[in-house]
Amino acid sequence: MKAIYKRELKSYFSSVIACLFISAVTLISGVFFVLYSMMQGYPTMEPSIFYAALGLVILIPVLTMKVMADERRHKTDQLILTSPVSLFKVVMAKYFALLTIFIIPVLIMCTYPLIMSIYGDVSFKLAYTSIGGFVLYGAALIAIGVFVSSITELQIIAAIISIVIMLIGFFMGTITNMISQTGNVLTKILNAFNTMGPLNEIMTGKITLTSIVYYVSIIVLFLFLTCQSVQKRRWSISKKTIGTGAFSFITIIIVIVAVVFVNLVANVVTENVPAATVDTSIFGVNSISAKTKKMLNKLNKDINIYVLSSKGAMETDSYKSYIVNTLERYEATSKHIDVEYKDTKRNPNFAQQYTKQTPTEGSLIVVNKKNGKSKVIDYNDMFEIMYGGEATPTAYDAEGQIDSAVTYVQSDELYTVYQVDGHKETVQEEQLFGTMENLTDTIQKHNCEIKKIKLATKEAQKVINTNDCAVLLIMGPQTDYTKAEATVVKNYLERGGKVIASIEDWKTFAKDKPNFYSIFEKYNIKVQTGVIAENDSSFCDAQYGPFFVYADGKEGFASDISGNILSPYSIGLTKKDKKNEDITYTALASSTDKSVLKVDPNKSTKYTKEKGDVSGPFDLVVSVEKNVAATEASSVGTDKADTKKAEMLVFSSVYSLLDASPEGDIEIVSNALDQYIDSDVEMISVPKKNLQMTPIQVNANAVRICVIAFVIVIPLGVLLLGIIIWALRRKK
Repeated sequence: MKAIYKRELKSYFSSVIACLFISAVTLISGVFFVLYSMMQGYPTMEPSIFYAALGLVILIPVLTMKVMADERRHKTDQLILTSPVSLFKVVMAKYFALLTIFIIPVLIMCTYPLIMSIYGDVSFKLAYTSIGGFVLYGAALIAIGVFVSSITELQIIAAIISIVIMLIGFFMGTITNMISQTGNVLTKILNAFNTMGPLNEIMTGKITLTSIVYYVSIIVLFLFLTCQSVQKRRWSISKKTIGTGAFSFITIIIVIVAVVFVNLVANVVTENVPAATVDTSIFGVNSISAKTKKMLNKLNKDINIYVLSSKGAMETDSYKSYIVNTLERYEATSKHIDVEYKDTKRNPNFAQQYTKQTPTEGSLIVVNKKNGKSKVIDYNDMFEIMYGGEATPTAYDAEGQIDSAVTYVQSDELYTVYQVDGHKETVQEEQLFGTMENLTDTIQKHNCEIKKIKLATKEAQKVINTNDCAVLLIMGPQTDYTKAEATVVKNYLERGGKVIASIEDWKTFAKDKPNFYSIFEKYNIKVQTGVIAENDSSFCDAQYGPFFVYADGKEGFASDISGNILSPYSIGLTKKDKKNEDITYTALASSTDKSVLKVDPNKSTKYTKEKGDVSGPFDLVVSVEKNVAATEASSVGTDKADTKKAEMLVFSSVYSLLDASPEGDIEIVSNALDQYIDSDVEMISVPKKNLQMTPIQVNANAVRICVIAFVIVIPLGVLLLGIIIWALRRKK
């Protein structure tokens, strides 16, 4: 086998075909690598791999056309038929020789992610996943080409037949969509020949058992058929016994049935076993979070999710396919989730039984048939859209919206978060920090509605109690509370209330608010006079300066956040009484030792410590807990005393809760709400998945070097080398 492998490699490099193939694949991938990645800053391998895959449709037939046909034309196949080496080893040796030639340009492509990483952030996981898928695709095409070469002795015929087969496989997805976007029996059968489909899926970062088994089964099937094709010429036909041709036919049928069965099993496993799908995408759009999996594993009620579209139409749309992937993960994780696609063309009035509105195509309806509750998730709510020349999704939120809907249809209650109003509260700063849209979205995902309330009203004293108010939200008041208003909040906490509060705003910029601050001081939080200037360059914004403080999450609600914390114009927080054991004080994020509290920031001349300033560190985000005796009216008219917890989450900057802040701040709120809201079902909130890729920034010199290397020098060099080897061989 080794000798045949070496002989085959030598023959390919002696005839220029190998060098021509390597040169052409490198040229195609190199051109689109430079065009998309280097010139346009596209930080993935998808464009160069896609066009290289299209090139393989022409180049692999040229590579494989002579592998078996040439042996037959020159009658050297007689040596194979009579050699002591098994036919299987002969075919495998030839196949591995071709695979070796194919791997050479792939190794050159493996340098592309390394080059891109010099100029920006690149997901190596996704890049090399895509290259791995390209290898599987090429290996499958080579197996097809070897088989076609074995059934004819004319190389040109072998090449033409191979090109036709591979072109059909490449464009089969488009062909089936032209036949039916909704899908039918015919398209399902035809999609078995969609050789490009699994590669497209892998390039998005979705590696499934189905895709791997599909390519491996193509390789095994066509190499087996090649062996059968060659073996047939060894056999003699006997009229008295069953013919070897009939035996061969039965064997082929058995193997084809076995291949189909293995693929069906792989598909079932992929749909029902979460571990059968690996997500290597940049944004994690092909998987669901550990929080969601935990929630689904505890789910004990049957939930129906209706998709207002056909599955075929969803799968062929680049963004709607994300929703299909997400729903597949839900079904695979829980037997209580059932997803059903409702083609709106065939069922135009289906949504009317659940809503009076007309949801957008691709929307979801989550239904609990047992209690009759339902919730519509509009398609537009699952994506955050940026409008410019065209509408471009910048974030993906299907998982968060579905989790919220599943919680809602299970729960018998809707909770209320009261937002304090009447003190010029900062709820938006559109020029720099945005609005509180992300915060509102997170609260709503916890099955809560937000209502504004003024503390200086009888209504406030009536509704702000532990029964009606799930959480009290305070958003950076610019004017001080009255003593009576502060007392309302303190009394609410003393009954076991929950508060999420943000303190400082640049417009008040360290202006003293004694009544407001007294709320926090009662719970052992000392509000310092002044604004924090962070002088550690690693933890402040390079553009806006030391008043824009960054921090890492430390513990408690911030222990498992994925992003960092931004705290602009932060007032300093510290523990008031370190000996106080009645209140649990947890610093979730703090400034560094190099930070300084600027006591009078308007008169400061520098960010470092001046006369009167206080050295850091200071706490930026704090949570406190205190056991309190809560008295509630019972159903029989007597008072019942229970021990409850007063809990408070405090941000030193209101801007931590506005949209421009990193995800870490909102994740802290989400984690707090998980604990604060006493729900009859488990509540979780999953943050949006960012879809914005940061383009790599490549200078003109680097582009020119890549053009010279991958478009000119390497392709021409390999081709010239092949011509020289061929010419020297001709002279001998």
